[in-house]
Amino acid sequence: MRTDGKPQIRKNLVKRDVIRVITPGTVFDDKSLDEGKNNYIMCLYFDNEGVGAAVCDVTTGVFLTTEVKGNEDNKIIDEIAKYSHSQIVVNAENNVTEAVYGIFDLKCEKYYDWAFGKDNAELKICNHLSLHNLSGLGLSDKPLSVCSSGVLLEYLYETQKNNLSNIRNIKYYSDSSFMILDISSRKNLELTSTLRDKSKKGSLLWVLDKTKTAAGARLLRRWLEQPLIDEKEIIKRQDGVEAFRNNVIDREELREYLNTIHDIERIMGKVVYMSANAKDLNSLKSSFKNLPHIKSLLEGFSSDYVNSLGEELDLLSDVYDLLDRAIDEEAPFSLREGCLIKKGYDAEVDKLNEAKENGSKWVAQLETDEKEKNGN
Repeated sequence: MRTDGKPQIRKNLVKRDVIRVITPGTVFDDKSLDEGKNNYIMCLYFDNEGVGAAVCDVTTGVFLTTEVKGNEDNKIIDEIAKYSHSQIVVNAENNVTEAVYGIFDLKCEKYYDWAFGKDNAELKICNHLSLHNLSGLGLSDKPLSVCSSGVLLEYLYETQKNNLSNIRNIKYYSDSSFMILDISSRKNLELTSTLRDKSKKGSLLWVLDKTKTAAGARLLRRWLEQPLIDEKEIIKRQDGVEAFRNNVIDREELREYLNTIHDIERIMGKVVYMSANAKDLNSLKSSFKNLPHIKSLLEGFSSDYVNSLGEELDLLSDVYDLLDRAIDEEAPFSLREGCLIKKGYDAEVDKLNEAKENGSKWVAQLETDEKEKNGN
């Protein structure tokens, strides 16, 4: 190592590699993201039969797909308008892609033609989800969705360069599952933003959003952007709302516990992308700590819908125990500073930390010992 301030001359090449490509639809920086809003990247596959659409939020692992039969541009544009996209990948440029730029001020990115082959796309999906076929996903007879979903995974693997393990499912939905709202209706109803200044304040979402968690805020936004039309599902939600309304004490206690829950979805995304720091891991631990209380409260409400939420809630006790044993609560923010792992958790880590902290003393003692051995 040089001490004169000049760069060190090396004979061997220094290995460098691209570890991740950051695009508008794959941003993870908290400062660039709205915690109450999903950051979607979309893939559109245009075919003579219609259009396959797949959307994903890599920060939360949400992955959805659908098909729009026919080639009516307005229907395709309305489907795109359901989501607040940061990026759109397509197989061909056409009238729709031109309209997207004019309406959403978003340029569509053309991707490799070979990636849109059905066999390639199906293989990508099966490999990612460890499936033998697509029947379990309900995509066996949905070739347009298969192509768009497979290509979106292909694109994410190419740019993110990790196993994308937070994407654990691909959910198909039909346009008959939600109320069809065209762009004009969405704007005039001011569901999530006002006509005048495009801000959340003054919109329907602003009036209704009393959520305590980031994940809850994103869910409420999705519900408003895609209203249900199935009577049974609507009644199920109404029963849940009624149960909360009628039990004020437990509801307020539940809100207090929810107020301690950090953005688990996005923190887990950081863990998958190996960008989580000590603050993130300790936030996970503190969030998991109160899950048993939340589960108990949910199971006590007089609503099958609310009860089912409690029954399905995984307490993640094994993960909490691991974080509690391994992560130091006083660890510095940056991983470069070390001291993330608690002393006593791993003998090898303790040995390395000791060498780091007492390295100069160890070298001085070694020098003294060697001099004594050699009689100097």
